[in-house]
Amino acid sequence: MDGLLHLLKAPSKKAVDDVFAFIFKNRFGTITEEQQTQVAQGFGISNDEASELISSARLLIQNALYEYQPPTLPKFATLFPSGFHPNLLQLLSQLLTARLPTWRDASISSISSLPRMTKMDWRIDVKSASDSVYRMSVPTVLVGIQVQGSVHSKVGEEPPVKNVVFELNKETIATMIDGLKFVQGQLNSIK
Repeated sequence: MDGLLHLLKAPSKKAVDDVFAFIFKNRFGTITEEQQTQVAQGFGISNDEASELISSARLLIQNALYEYQPPTLPKFATLFPSGFHPNLLQLLSQLLTARLPTWRDASISSISSLPRMTKMDWRIDVKSASDSVYRMSVPTVLVGIQVQGSVHSKVGEEPPVKNVVFELNKETIATMIDGLKFVQGQLNSIK
């Protein structure tokens, strides 16, 4: 955590916020030598000090994300060593309190999981067939679902959305509704 003391050389509070946003965005990837040099130049520190700053900030973000729920200023103080610079502690605690809800949402949405339904649409269709003697009308339902995949190509990028369309007749709808009622009952029993 000593690398965080390099933040004392920051030209502004916005620069501290920007570097934390950058580090969060690149928390899983490697930060290139060029990006590290940009951080070093922005804070007026050496590349080695920028590397320490980035490592310490990553560790702080990781600890704050996974250790503290809900985020509060007093709890964040326990992340830092005793005797840590009080003004920097206050600034970082405020930054974490402000950014953590957004970072948590981004972290949760980037977890590999099953695809999620984002939208559903349906319509009733009547299939008809005829010949000279016989006319037949069969009602069916066309269901369209938009499913958001779980594979991310880059951090912060939304996964692709896929459209799925399928057809149901009266019998399959009744079976599906019975199954969903059973699932609803199971979910309601879990409290």
